[in-house]
Amino acid sequence: MGLRIYNPLPVSIKGNDIVIRSHYKILYQNDIHPKLPSEISVTGNSLGFRGPEPKEDDQLKILTVGGSTTRCTYSSDSSSWSFLLGENIKSVHQKSWLNNAGFSGHSTYGHLILMQDYVVKLKPDLVIFLFGLNDIERDITDDFTLQPKSALNTFSGKMKSFLYRSEVIALGLNLYRFLEAKKINLNYGFDFDLKNIPTIELSEDEVNNKLKKQSKFLKQYEQRVEQLINFCFEHNIKPILCTQPALFGNSIDPSTKLDLAKMEYNEANGKTMWQVLELYNGVTKKVALEKNVALIDLANQLPKDSKYYWDFVHYTPEGNKEIARILSAQIIPLLSEKAN
Repeated sequence: MGLRIYNPLPVSIKGNDIVIRSHYKILYQNDIHPKLPSEISVTGNSLGFRGPEPKEDDQLKILTVGGSTTRCTYSSDSSSWSFLLGENIKSVHQKSWLNNAGFSGHSTYGHLILMQDYVVKLKPDLVIFLFGLNDIERDITDDFTLQPKSALNTFSGKMKSFLYRSEVIALGLNLYRFLEAKKINLNYGFDFDLKNIPTIELSEDEVNNKLKKQSKFLKQYEQRVEQLINFCFEHNIKPILCTQPALFGNSIDPSTKLDLAKMEYNEANGKTMWQVLELYNGVTKKVALEKNVALIDLANQLPKDSKYYWDFVHYTPEGNKEIARILSAQIIPLLSEKAN
């Protein structure tokens, strides 16, 4: 009863459903991480997304959909790459509207639910997807917390739906998800410092085993990406896919001169994890080509430079500006003439 009155840990997923809060404001104080502002303001509009309120005369409606690298939780509203991209588009198409519908921790499974339950009602003209990272080794079929909606008609599905009404059970599931994400370094604290990251060496067999392990997950990922695109086509939404960039990889960081290839990440090193992420990016490219969908290879266009990242995957204000610049240069020419 207490949790229904006030939940100190508001989340975007409850059981099998996405829960979106509207009209909120969060203020973060930062006196630890030098690459982030001392004060970070995050607000949600009436839709529960980040960005301006929709207007009746909006002629071009755009949404960005993804996980934490889209949401940009530790970027103030006016410095996220989505906001900056929206401003760039507005300079060319004045009656355009762009909102950030990214949610931390969401994989392509969550994006499917978001599209079905929320986005389709808004009838956007364009949806820009940035995903791949949260799908690494994500086994949806074996994850008891995430089941297709068709499974809700079964006895077990109905039982889960009933149990998920409990705030206590929902809170427990989300704490479990948080801990699982923590295991694979999907969330970091403000105290992240490249100089303090341990290094790790892997044998050739260990690398090959890590890469072979992805086969099962890649097949599921490809199916979900195809579902997202098909859903967009069915509802007259133009999708644009972006590959997922990361700081880790087989290179030297220009800003610190540190070797990113040897740094530990997700029980592997930077070189190996980049190979893994590129497998998922490869699937994104493959599906985009087969479905004749526009693709922006952000993974290979955003430089591996720590001035653009405040941890291995999340962006500094400078990184957001660079991403907005890269995307603007390729998206604005693709926009429909109806926005003019």
